[in-house]
Amino acid sequence: MADSRPPELLDHLERLVEEMSAAAGSGAAERLADLDVRFHEAVIAASGHLQALRIWRTIQPRVHAYFLRDAPAHTSLEEIPRQHRALLSALRTGTADEVEHAVTRHIETYLGDDLQRDALPTPP
Repeated sequence: MADSRPPELLDHLERLVEEMSAAAGSGAAERLADLDVRFHEAVIAASGHLQALRIWRTIQPRVHAYFLRDAPAHTSLEEIPRQHRALLSALRTGTADEVEHAVTRHIETYLGDDLQRDALPTPP
């Protein structure tokens, strides 16, 4: 998808990020989580990988719950739309490598501690 960059998708993601900013500004964590999920689903759907979309829809309720659980861990709810704006910027103008890097950074923001813990060898 990083190579095709459909303008209608980018415009849709832009609107979602704008709505995220408004929700963050008003402290509406539930609305922010809804928009976060919609952002990710739009990207997955645009990839054209139906199996990935099916998997996403299976785990989406849990992801939504994680987004709500983790919202208070941010120093500001404004971080969430800021992170998605960085993803959108990479999708708009970045190379495939830059998009991959932005996605990896975004995932590590949420799973960094878990990823580091999982990478450690298990004690005997």
